[in-house]
Amino acid sequence: MATDEDRQKTGLLSEIRPQDPFNVVRGEVQTAIQGMMTLYDQWKLLLEESPTSMDYQTTTKDLTDAARNIEWDLQDLEDSVGVVEANRHKFTIDATELAARKDFIVKSREALVKVQQDLNSPETALKLQTDSRAALMKKREAPAATNRFAKLEKQIEENNQEFINNQVQAQEQIKQEQDKNLDRLHSTVKTIDAMGRVMSDELATQDKLITQLGDEVDKTDGKIQSAVKRVNELIDKTNDSKLMIIIVVLVVVLVGIVVGIIFI
Repeated sequence: MATDEDRQKTGLLSEIRPQDPFNVVRGEVQTAIQGMMTLYDQWKLLLEESPTSMDYQTTTKDLTDAARNIEWDLQDLEDSVGVVEANRHKFTIDATELAARKDFIVKSREALVKVQQDLNSPETALKLQTDSRAALMKKREAPAATNRFAKLEKQIEENNQEFINNQVQAQEQIKQEQDKNLDRLHSTVKTIDAMGRVMSDELATQDKLITQLGDEVDKTDGKIQSAVKRVNELIDKTNDSKLMIIIVVLVVVLVGIVVGIIFI
């Protein structure tokens, strides 16, 4: 019987036992996605109001960095799931938990792809270019005498234009990454579907085997009852003790044969 000291040791061991790395990273990804969506809402408002402002540029950079970090974390999670699938005998993770982990990755990547698509969409790039050109034209039309900070404003305009150009140049690369992400998403969905089909087939097979076993048990029970009934009839007809012993031995042998047939 476990003593209080043993219970305390067991409690301490459970407290210092390391957490599942997947669950740790999953919590970090959930927090990161919440922060990314908050930035995403701010980014959309700034895009509608003044996409050439410094606030917009800062928010865009922060949002892009957040999306990139989440992409790396999701890739780590996908790699960990792949390791578990390839070495099922080494892990105590059942099919239900494995499917839940894949579902989390799929849903997280859907949110990530949505943000990345809006960040690098042709519509966003076009609005940036249009607003930048409009701002440049407006400043050029203003009287030079009223512009006391022409040099500073020119530098700001050049910085804005450089930012826009960098965004446009990065579009092609990010589109390629998005294509890869969509391919991974498609592969993950196919894997989950295949696992569901395998589990369904396995359950159907087990149900069939259980049904067959039940039928065999019912048949055997009927045979045993019939044999016992005949033995009782013979006992009623005779008082010879030797004959009774022979009958009992035969019944035992018959029962042993039937049971052996069932479990072979």
